[in-house]
Amino acid sequence: MNNPIPKAIFILLILSVYSCTDNKNPYEYVDEPNNLEELHKGFFINELTPDTFKHHDSSIIVVSTGHTYPLLNDKLAFNAFVSTIQNQNPDLVFILGDMVYDNTQDEWNSFFNYFKGLKDKMYFAPGNHDLNFHYERYNGIRDNQFIAEKRYVENIGYRYKVLKSKFANFVFINMNDSLDRVVTYLDAANGIMDKGKTNFFFSSQSAWHSSSQDPNNVQTWPLKSFTRKELFPSIEHFDYMIHGDWNKKFYRGYWTKKNGEFHVMAVGNKRKGDSLFITRMEIKKDTVITTPIAVEVPENSNWYK
Repeated sequence: MNNPIPKAIFILLILSVYSCTDNKNPYEYVDEPNNLEELHKGFFINELTPDTFKHHDSSIIVVSTGHTYPLLNDKLAFNAFVSTIQNQNPDLVFILGDMVYDNTQDEWNSFFNYFKGLKDKMYFAPGNHDLNFHYERYNGIRDNQFIAEKRYVENIGYRYKVLKSKFANFVFINMNDSLDRVVTYLDAANGIMDKGKTNFFFSSQSAWHSSSQDPNNVQTWPLKSFTRKELFPSIEHFDYMIHGDWNKKFYRGYWTKKNGEFHVMAVGNKRKGDSLFITRMEIKKDTVITTPIAVEVPENSNWYK
């Protein structure tokens, strides 16, 4: 899934283009940040360097899901979940947030152990549980916020990402971030996406409902710090918007934009006891076929008990 141009050379090419046009790089790079301010000051090199998935088939099989942390406490259910994904023989697997609950390293180790057979095919968008210590943030405490966010970066490697393929551009967004940073990254992504292809916007939290944070209520922190209306001008060139936060069941709908419609999907599971599913997408040059697939949980699992 790596770009055929060596990354060091690719980065130098990017910097050369910037230096020849504006005499400065419009996107500040972050390298080994030591505090939260430095972490939020810019983007990592690999966040501004696209990956490329190379293939010669007439279609790509992608499995998308999200809000998987309830499975961490049920080995049988989690194994059935992963087996269902593997049975689709996917080219790519997208996990859209809330992989862990309290963002402990033990949780991350367990998560990756379940997915060890698929790890090289996986891409991620962070959820609110992944970038925070939930037990602190819910009570308005941010003393360890840098440690929490750094842990996510150490395990995943990026907060934003662009992945290009023969038929589509896949853009993974950190919807925990501020409007300014999200829009800045979308502007950068637009410059490195291939033109004339289907564009997919992936996030954990929804980007298209109107709920936003209440500054006077710390328990609304998982919500966005901005409204859908503020974001829309920066995302109208996307064709599909897919989020992985909990929805209990597969959802498909449409949002009107200036030049047509977004295809909108929710692919996340919810909590123990709910029916489990994954979402299979077959992506061709001019067609996307989307199918929710039920996960058959073993009877001796505790999932429904």
